Amino acid sequence: MYAAAKYDVKDLIAFVNSAPTQWKTNGLSCGGYLRTENEQDYAKYVADVTDHFAKQGVRFDYISPFNEPTNSFGDCGQEGMLVPVDQRDDIVRALGAEQQARKQKTGIIADESSSTVSFNTEVPQWISQPDTAQYVDKLAHHTYNNPGDDQRAKIYETSRSVGKQSWSTEICCFGKGGTGWAQEYDPTIDGGLNLSRIIYKDFATAHDSAFQWWVALSEMIGSDPLARNDEGWNDGLIYYDPNYATNGNQTLYFTKRYYALGQYSKYVRPGSVAHNVTGAPDGVEVSTYDDHGKWVVVVNNHNTTDTAVKLHFNSKAPVRASKAVRTSATESWAKVAKPSVRGGTASATLPARSITTYVLDQKGHGTSAVTGALAGKQSGKCLTASASGAVITSCTGGSEQVWSYDAKGRLKGVNGYLTAGSSGLTTSPEATRDGSQQWLLNSNGQVVSEALGTCLDVGGQATADGSKVGLWTCNGGTNQAWSKQ
Repeated sequence: MYAAAKYDVKDLIAFVNSAPTQWKTNGLSCGGYLRTENEQDYAKYVADVTDHFAKQGVRFDYISPFNEPTNSFGDCGQEGMLVPVDQRDDIVRALGAEQQARKQKTGIIADESSSTVSFNTEVPQWISQPDTAQYVDKLAHHTYNNPGDDQRAKIYETSRSVGKQSWSTEICCFGKGGTGWAQEYDPTIDGGLNLSRIIYKDFATAHDSAFQWWVALSEMIGSDPLARNDEGWNDGLIYYDPNYATNGNQTLYFTKRYYALGQYSKYVRPGSVAHNVTGAPDGVEVSTYDDHGKWVVVVNNHNTTDTAVKLHFNSKAPVRASKAVRTSATESWAKVAKPSVRGGTASATLPARSITTYVLDQKGHGTSAVTGALAGKQSGKCLTASASGAVITSCTGGSEQVWSYDAKGRLKGVNGYLTAGSSGLTTSPEATRDGSQQWLLNSNGQVVSEALGTCLDVGGQATADGSKVGLWTCNGGTNQAWSKQ
């Protein structure tokens, strides 16, 4: 922590696994609950710890007062405690008031649910209690349930409904060729690509504003630090021999996951703004960020063959490729050929099973302006402006089916700006500044209201001409998937 403070790490985050044992129902640092009568004692304790480190020159920017509150950790493999839904707001309020009284500036993040299902169902219950939301700076979730796009999209809706940003604050230990929980040690590009896929989905579908891995350094190498095996765990990024003290092995083993995370953390810096990317080739995932006047593009190629990709920058500002870095089966952190750029389009060939970051300089800040028709995946019919908002009709190329998506994320048709409100979908001839006209174009085809976190949805799975388009919870259905024509 001293080194992090010394080198001006952007955010120092502390988290608590368990309250002190004297305030627990079972007297242990694992399992059990925090006793209700000791909630204020606990709040003072956490604030005391924060003050202690601040006096040592280490100021926490954020603190999380409980971790994975539905997991008791009763087997005592690590510290932990159960925190019922109706106690979470009590703890947050007690700590927030204590911090306020001491004039501490450390923000509170909560509730570190281990699954997105718990996050989406339980956060609205506790944060809606009187005087609670004011003390919450960020909403935190984990993704150990290996969520699909529907659950990740719901994270955004949940967060927007209470006016907060979401963070993905812990993941590890996936394996066996996928992103679900499984025991395996995998230092290869397969593990690297799976981590990059998780980060991509958290940013592009859940629209989280931060991603955090579990631990950097681990001894869980299993039977072979250089090869996949079923005895170790994918809980770290860098590994060491647990028997180093007796066998003298001081080697550090760097996995492809380490370099995969670096593809984001090295170039997607705090304050970067994510931009929508649509139309990527099958097997390719693209996320793009405006980093204070530079485009940063991270591209995952999951295919077993080389894949060509063209990135069309819908900005009037010219772009120039300045860097390209790749991680693959044979490359860890390799400087590679920059993409060719012509007329605002960058072209490159992605090697099989690789992660590549491109940095492109630009004049001015990026935009995402596109113009054209949006066709529904289920119906094959186009989003069409109507007097009441929008419907689907057979694609004709008419002006009523042309939508302009501007730099501020607004969709404008012949009747005006598509607007999301409490009563549904409407159009307005005038632009507003309240967020109701801003939309996210997810790479999976979802068109998401920034204000509400809900998706453009063809009601009742209808496919007939004139079927009404409204707003509904994002669920991954094909009646919520749209593609530019």
